[in-house]
Amino acid sequence: MNLKAIKQLHTDATVRFDDQLTDAVPVAWDVFGLGQQLEHWVLTADDQLQVGQHELTTHHGQLFLDDEPAPMEQIDLPALKVISRPHINTYLVQPTAKQLVVQATLGDLSLATAGVAKFKFDGTTWRLTLVGHGATTYVNRQAVTDWDGEFTIGTQLYLDGILIERRDRFWKVTPLETAVQVNLEHLTPVREMQEFPPDFPDFRRSPRIFLRPPTHKIKVENPPQAQTMPKNSVMQMIIPPLDGGSLWSDVIIYEL
Repeated sequence: MNLKAIKQLHTDATVRFDDQLTDAVPVAWDVFGLGQQLEHWVLTADDQLQVGQHELTTHHGQLFLDDEPAPMEQIDLPALKVISRPHINTYLVQPTAKQLVVQATLGDLSLATAGVAKFKFDGTTWRLTLVGHGATTYVNRQAVTDWDGEFTIGTQLYLDGILIERRDRFWKVTPLETAVQVNLEHLTPVREMQEFPPDFPDFRRSPRIFLRPPTHKIKVENPPQAQTMPKNSVMQMIIPPLDGGSLWSDVIIYEL
């Protein structure tokens, strides 16, 4: 294996984990809520945010937790992760192997975690098998313990402080204040690969679902046959037949 600290790889400030090309306002801090859903908020240099029973405020860029100065390294809340915006970098990589693993040691992405995430390519699509082992894990921002399914374009995995998202031509890897090593034998860094044209809007919704034309076969049933009127005589429609034909015996038909 050829392991290297991911922070030593090339990164581009225009590549963002939230898919925005620029911010509507200057962002000083990113706040991640680790509840039943993975939530994301931003704080400007002078801002205020209520998260559960805690209040985060900023004044001239300094962070306060519940009205007390809170250096980033002293915020130890299990359901909250606060990171200075300049410390968040997103790296682009391309898989060069059909099987990848994310785990604590000797993984294609190695970090401090009890969980194990395995990716396998079957020639058509990638499949993700996740075993949490008590780790903090999310798939498409929904909390999970274990998960098994297709790792399609737009699917996002969070595992103990790292975001991994599959895109059309590469994967996006974003460590959130987490030391990560990458195996360069199976993951090749990508430089300056633009995902959007130059005139693309600066702000857009971050999609989790990329619609693609269906490729599976479907069975189309034959349409039902049109109903036809019964071909009975007028007398049969007026006088229904009875058992034994006794009624017909009493009917006299006169010719005119």
